[in-house]
Amino acid sequence: MKRILLAAFSGLLLAACTSATGVARKGVIVREPAGPPPRMTIGARHTALQVSHLGQRHPAVAYGDGVYLLVWQEGWNGAGGRSEILGVRLDKDGKLLDKKPLAIAVGRSLREAPAVAFCNGQFLVAWADAHSGSGDYDIQSCLVSTGGAVSGEGVIACGGACNQLNPAIATDGKGQVLVVWQEYHTDHFEIRGKVYAVQKGAMTYQANVEVADRGELPSAAWTGSEYLVARRGGYATLIGPDGKVKVPSTQPWVDKVISSGVTAAAAWGKAYVFVNSVPFPDPWGWSGNGAIVGATLLPDGATPEIGIAAPYWHIKGKWLNDGSLVDKFGSAKADGLMPNVLDAARWFNHPGWPMGIRGALKHTMNDQWPSGTPAACYNGRSLLVVWPKAHLVDTRRLDHRQLYMTRVLPDWGVVDRPAVKIVSEPGEVTSPVLCAGPIGGALLAYERVSDEGPVVDYRILTEAEDREGPKIEYVVPMSDTQLVVRFNEPIDAANPGAGDIHFQLWRWGKPLAPPGPRAADRAGVREEMGAASINPDGRSSGRELIVTAKSALKVGHPYELKIAGLKDRSPLGNTAAEEGFNFIAPPGTMLRTDYIDRWCVVGPFPRDVKNHPFDPAATEPKPGDAAGKFKWELAKSQVVDLGEKYGEAGNQMAYAAVWAYSDRARKVILRIDTNDHNRAWLNGQLVNDDITGATGSRGFHESADEAPVKLAAGWNRLMLQVENQTTTWVMIAQLTDATGEPIRDLTWQAEKP
Repeated sequence: MKRILLAAFSGLLLAACTSATGVARKGVIVREPAGPPPRMTIGARHTALQVSHLGQRHPAVAYGDGVYLLVWQEGWNGAGGRSEILGVRLDKDGKLLDKKPLAIAVGRSLREAPAVAFCNGQFLVAWADAHSGSGDYDIQSCLVSTGGAVSGEGVIACGGACNQLNPAIATDGKGQVLVVWQEYHTDHFEIRGKVYAVQKGAMTYQANVEVADRGELPSAAWTGSEYLVARRGGYATLIGPDGKVKVPSTQPWVDKVISSGVTAAAAWGKAYVFVNSVPFPDPWGWSGNGAIVGATLLPDGATPEIGIAAPYWHIKGKWLNDGSLVDKFGSAKADGLMPNVLDAARWFNHPGWPMGIRGALKHTMNDQWPSGTPAACYNGRSLLVVWPKAHLVDTRRLDHRQLYMTRVLPDWGVVDRPAVKIVSEPGEVTSPVLCAGPIGGALLAYERVSDEGPVVDYRILTEAEDREGPKIEYVVPMSDTQLVVRFNEPIDAANPGAGDIHFQLWRWGKPLAPPGPRAADRAGVREEMGAASINPDGRSSGRELIVTAKSALKVGHPYELKIAGLKDRSPLGNTAAEEGFNFIAPPGTMLRTDYIDRWCVVGPFPRDVKNHPFDPAATEPKPGDAAGKFKWELAKSQVVDLGEKYGEAGNQMAYAAVWAYSDRARKVILRIDTNDHNRAWLNGQLVNDDITGATGSRGFHESADEAPVKLAAGWNRLMLQVENQTTTWVMIAQLTDATGEPIRDLTWQAEKP
């Protein structure tokens, strides 16, 4: 059994284990990101008006002239059932304008999957209708005024036994709409559509559109110049206002498995497709990891995100799905290397996604898996993306889906990373839909499983205007001459070295200890600057610059970095204040991985739980130093395979050490996963003991030790002892903040300082 011996922080650990946002499971404190999203207000939950207890499904929403129209399917649409299409009007703040639901399509029939759009002063609602239980579905529609009057019911698509289903609508907002649906032919579905002109109280047919000869679950959006139609499998088509196909069916994003629905969206004149790749796990993780991925489709049919992913899955123009490449691609998603991957399941206590790992898929980090069709809309400030994330019951089953959100800015600047949980209910929450309202506003609707069956809930999401320029959070050395500058928000992707953007780096006086230069030492030397560029690493979320000085920084010296003219990615393009950021040039280099990736290791020694071959609290090793007849060696890997290095004979132990530099004292969480048991010392103090009193072997990824510890300002020495009782002998460790996120502004080295 794990023993955490840092008494000063035992209360902190207990609080984390029992708080509403932290639950101890399998030895791990499961956490959610702390605090509300910046400038974002998540409104209270409201449930759509009910006329029966037969269940509400398939919400859809549109906005126009200050009014939202929320529509849904009410009732059972199976054999012997009855389902209707109902709706309610809401004002821009989400206040109900109707005392009872609008009867959009009622009576004895089977109706399902409504869609709605606002065009030319009125709402168009379409749905699949089985005509009094005949089993032959057609697409029907009607118009609804902003005052709530329902009129103009008619048939959009009628194909005998072809079964037209799952309509979607896109509108230019002025006088034209595209209605698309899936239609059964022989042994498969095809995507068909029609373009209509919309006048007051009437619709005029303009053109037929053959969108795709195969496909299901279409989604549609208007980009400002053409219609985007996306469908299951991640396929997309661009269609002109005249109904002619401009870009035939293509896959903006190719994954090993994409089997959920796909959402079409538009922002900044661009077409976006969002998919949930791999919505369900397999027992060994061979299918890859669940992820929420976005991609753009340009008017010429190109997709820039293909180039982002190319190093991981695209070689010489061919898509290859052998295990090593798929594994590399899944790892890149899990590690956040691609900025258009908004969320991804990560293997428990392992970097990346090592498919087929020994022991199979026991659980993911926090036992969570993105699972369900995402929703997206542009609110005039950000592109909002919402998706369900489920908990793993076991290696195949998922339940208790909740909704997460992030905001995207141009060029994949991500505002909320990690994603923010915005809907958390006791039961299942699925099928989100989003609709932009007034600038900064949006309505989110979704299905929730209640005690009486499924109901449709809705909330107003409001994003305040960003009026502040980007601020520097920290500066970390990437090398002797390169600095990674982290900002509190995504920064303008334009060339940072061009135009009115200027960089100044000043070195002040003599070497100092933190926190910064004293007034008496401000005899500054201006360093000559070289290039500056946006950090392309997806983990930067568009918030980091790589700035180069032409001479090496002097460790321990105080510096001041001034950046003038740099803008953020908000619509206002706020400019950073021209104030200096002071920092001490730290030793070591930054750690961009989530886990410690460099160690000084020594072994093997005979397993002895009571004695050590040297004093681990006092020894300060470096590669090449001797420990008796053994020598310390450098190991550069996140997962250190001690068995590969020393053999897998049983009854052995080894030691691993590393140094972390912090510019200030801070409380952190030390996480360790080993096979078999371990001890840990920080700055000579024993902070974790999983060896004393332990019985039996411990499997890798079956549990994790977590110890709240305090880093001192300056160098901190971390040392692990890892035993091996039999066969597999591995270790991995990291330092995180209180929310479980890796700490990026530390510097590291395996050598003795």
